[in-house]
Amino acid sequence: MEIHPYLQNRKLVEFARQEGLHLTSYMTLAVGKVMQDEVLQDIARRHAATPAQVALAWLLSKRGVAAPIVGTSREEQLDELLSAVDL
Repeated sequence: MEIHPYLQNRKLVEFARQEGLHLTSYMTLAVGKVMQDEVLQDIARRHAATPAQVALAWLLSKRGVAAPIVGTSREEQLDELLSAVDL
């Protein structure tokens, strides 16, 4: 299911949570748009993080929603995204 800061699908996420269903996020970084978002950039600066980390941390805070990290081609990029759990 497409879930990211621009398309949160709150009702469906809440319904799935109430029913004990788990969702897998699709398009978590909104095709890279989160990297250009001024609000996410500001939050990232305040937490010494990247906008991608902020978006992933937000998603990880949603109970019952998994965030696969696909399309990562560099080890540094994978390390960066995995550190979102620490935000």
